[in-house]
Amino acid sequence: MTTIEIILSLISSTSVIGNVVQLVMLKETKKKATAEAMQLTDSVLLKRIDFLDERVTRLEKVACFDLDCKVRK
Repeated sequence: MTTIEIILSLISSTSVIGNVVQLVMLKETKKKATAEAMQLTDSVLLKRIDFLDERVTRLEKVACFDLDCKVRK
């Protein structure tokens, strides 16, 4: 092999390794973004559940005149 062939093969190898590293980083970034989106969605849903629970509790207090009514069944 001549010197030029060795240099070109090194450049090609470096390029291929760079592409593989970039592909791995892209997959990791996608997983991280998906996890963050799911966490945000879960947070919104939990806030909504808490809000609705509080609302139902207030409505029960308004609608219920029994002392036993405070305990949900």
